[in-house]
Amino acid sequence: MASKISYLFRSPTGWFEYRRRIPKRLQPHFPNNRRGKLMTEWKQSLNTTSEAEAPRKWVAENERYMAAHQAAEISLGGPQVIQSHRASAVAKQLTIDEGIHPDQAPTLDASATPEEISAFPQKVAEWHDNLDYKIGFMAEDIRHDSIDEEQQQKDYAEGIWGTAGYQTPYKAINLDHPFAVAYAIAKGVSYAPSHATWRDAVELYIKTNKQEKKRELVKEIAWEKSTRQLLEKFAKHNGGMELSLGDLDRQSIRDWLWATWPKAGTRNRYNNCFSAVINCWNREMTVAVFNPFSGLSNKDQEKEEAERRRSFKPDEWRDYLHHVQSHHNIEIRLIGLLMLYTGCRTSEAAGLQVRDLKLVSNRAHVVYRTNRVRRMDKDGLERAVPLLQPLIDAFRDYDQFVHFLLGPATVALALPLWDNRDTIRTSVAPIVLALLTGSIVAAGSAIILARAFGLPMEVLLSLAPKSTTAPVALGISEAIGGIPALTAVLVIMTGIIGAVTVTPLMNLLRITDWRARGFAVGVAAHGIGTARAFQVNPLAGAYAGIAMALNALLTSLIVPLLVRWLV
Repeated sequence: MASKISYLFRSPTGWFEYRRRIPKRLQPHFPNNRRGKLMTEWKQSLNTTSEAEAPRKWVAENERYMAAHQAAEISLGGPQVIQSHRASAVAKQLTIDEGIHPDQAPTLDASATPEEISAFPQKVAEWHDNLDYKIGFMAEDIRHDSIDEEQQQKDYAEGIWGTAGYQTPYKAINLDHPFAVAYAIAKGVSYAPSHATWRDAVELYIKTNKQEKKRELVKEIAWEKSTRQLLEKFAKHNGGMELSLGDLDRQSIRDWLWATWPKAGTRNRYNNCFSAVINCWNREMTVAVFNPFSGLSNKDQEKEEAERRRSFKPDEWRDYLHHVQSHHNIEIRLIGLLMLYTGCRTSEAAGLQVRDLKLVSNRAHVVYRTNRVRRMDKDGLERAVPLLQPLIDAFRDYDQFVHFLLGPATVALALPLWDNRDTIRTSVAPIVLALLTGSIVAAGSAIILARAFGLPMEVLLSLAPKSTTAPVALGISEAIGGIPALTAVLVIMTGIIGAVTVTPLMNLLRITDWRARGFAVGVAAHGIGTARAFQVNPLAGAYAGIAMALNALLTSLIVPLLVRWLV
């Protein structure tokens, strides 16, 4: 998929599923799982293997989770800030239009006149009459959803129903029903201030932006998530989501912006987003709320910082090249030259792999792309860049350096052989017999089993040299008509399986002689098995090294003969 969507996972078999951890404080208020226990994770299969269909099903499942999440928040008890952004704006405006919003209740100022004081009880009574009248209509509209009849029956059975002070029980509010939310606001169950808040402006901005700018579904999900995180981060440090737009303080905002994003470019980009929220509110609501973000973007400072990150001048480039070429570390030298001649970043040059070097149409080039050790930056492009001659020379020097190290590494394998030369000299006959038996059985059994299972001829020929070391196995496979790439995979699998199973298998067979254990793993599991033998016992490692070397020689001779005879 183009980009990763939060909570969307794919199983090893290719099926997509929605998985999201439930906050611990809300788990008791979520539905129990199928076994009747607390649900700790919301996990639901999307019943598709299609990358195009999965995001659409993700949206529907995410809405179901959010509905359960919001219901759990309300069931915690006490006045709750409305979380349903679809219904809150409509519900709040409805209560204001009907004159029943709690903020519209009559108030008595400390400087009230005697006439105002005497008239105040009448105003309160009229307001309550209007409130009860309007709430009655709302209750009738949502009664079949809001009254908890099951709880009411329990109260009746227990003799509570009808007693003095008894209140009708209600279910959790349906957050997608504006009348239900308006009812909660008017009753004081939910809190939604009558003035325009940062939350109102944020929701309007996101809604309007999504309508005006059509994006691919995956990109729209990612945009909304990142935008919400940014705008909620601002709210967290500047008064909360319920902060009135009129209470936004320009100086506090300026201080926070400068402290949070010291770099002018980043600060300007985020400030423009904040400013767009207020501008959108003023435009769509035809009001004139003061925009405290206007004018806080410092383009001059951004330009100065960009100039400090400018490219090298010719003299600077030449000096840098001189220092890179004279560096004692060959890898740092290569990274520096890559940056100089291809214009890549440090992280891109440092994550280079052999497969990133290509030769196409007789032109050498390097490919910069995401791999196991390198992750392209958010604005980094995957690209192919031709290599100039100085870079090609640097790669050749590095290649010679690496190949030079192969000599000492190979000689190091012979040291245990020399240390155990007397023991090896007395075991020549068993070594020869075990080598012949092991090599013939390893190659012959692979061919016979492959034929018995009806494997294609190319696979059979690729399987025959699996027990010898990789360079020899690839050469044999190519010579007899196999597939070298498949042989490489089979060789690695053979080595790993042999290294993992050798110790328990030898213990099971009660073979305790380190010479026999080492020689067996060297014949069957080549280099990987030999490395494991050296970890366990030096004598076993010495015999494994002998077996690996001699088996490579013998396998190259007997496999062509076995193939001709058995195939």
